Amino acid sequence: MKRILAATLLALTLTAALPAQQTVSFRNFRDASMFDLIDRIAQQLDMNYMIDPAVTDGTITINTYGNLQQSDLMPLLETILRMNGAAAVEVEGIWRIVPLAGISSEA
Repeated sequence: MKRILAATLLALTLTAALPAQQTVSFRNFRDASMFDLIDRIAQQLDMNYMIDPAVTDGTITINTYGNLQQSDLMPLLETILRMNGAAAVEVEGIWRIVPLAGISSEA
């Protein structure tokens, strides 16, 4: 009994020490501009970015039916970019949205 109580208290202590996931406000987008969506995600992440002129805007539809955590946003952005032939590369604190074709395989 003491072991179960000790294990439970330890689990509660460790859980309390973990930072809470921040839920973000993110609505559904239908035929939205990819550039607008990049900006929306960048605002949520306090992310500085620039878009290479070679990246073309596309239209995106996203339907979310549950809460998104802030930690979900960067993988979401990376997926959106990859589906549209682009990628995000961080250089000196600024994220550059560049064509996938322009990324070296050595990077």
